[in-house]
Amino acid sequence: MTRISHQEWLRRAFLFAEAALNQEIITPRRVCMTEDYFRSAFVRGLLSAKPDLAHLVRSEHTATWSSNSCHFCARTQGRGRPIQHDVAILPSAYNPGVVCEVKWAKRPSAEGIARDIWKLLITRGDEPERQAWRCYLLIGGEQPAFSDTLNQLRTSGINLRYSSAGRGETRTNVQVNLVTFLGSNLGKKSLAALTGWGARKRHYRAVSEVRSDIIITRRCEPWIQRVEGAKWRAVLYELHSHGTSGSPMLTAHDLYETLSSSC
Repeated sequence: MTRISHQEWLRRAFLFAEAALNQEIITPRRVCMTEDYFRSAFVRGLLSAKPDLAHLVRSEHTATWSSNSCHFCARTQGRGRPIQHDVAILPSAYNPGVVCEVKWAKRPSAEGIARDIWKLLITRGDEPERQAWRCYLLIGGEQPAFSDTLNQLRTSGINLRYSSAGRGETRTNVQVNLVTFLGSNLGKKSLAALTGWGARKRHYRAVSEVRSDIIITRRCEPWIQRVEGAKWRAVLYELHSHGTSGSPMLTAHDLYETLSSSC
């Protein structure tokens, strides 16, 4: 059994997804291009890159904290779809587990990606880096929607560096302060939408601590393609805590301090 790092495994899957996008963008109507198509191409890439560990790959993997009780009243959610990660690689001797969220933007989708970022960070929790779930974010989309989405996230404190063009540098790491993000309307709204349930009485799942500072690293060279007026982009990020060991933790109380419950 050949051992490869989780970074290399996901990088190879990203290349597989690139190939699928290149194949679809040349079709006359491009009718197959959906988020499901993008995600399934990435999953096929994971299976192809490491077939001897294919049994560890999952789609729509339920988050470990999905069934947590309410932070305010300890009530648990009854019916309803559990919170799930788009793609996961289960823990093994080769990695502590990988979770990845996948988005394809046909229209601006900053709130959806903001929810995904919270989802990844809550799953990662407060574990030391070597023991924590590896968290990835795969984003693609049509040029106008893709750019608008990243701009909205940037103004809320999440700078998903797509390209170094025009900056005179090749840095791919960006440090993000979650206190700033939580203080934005987008950060607070997306956290409430992710962890809350109930229409008449609002509850919010209790979650573990998260680090107040995280690093977002672009793990692959961004893909960009233009054919007959269609311009598509895709990029793969990792969210981690390397170099932030001294940053304080945000507790569930910190996260929910500005949210109100009706339970």
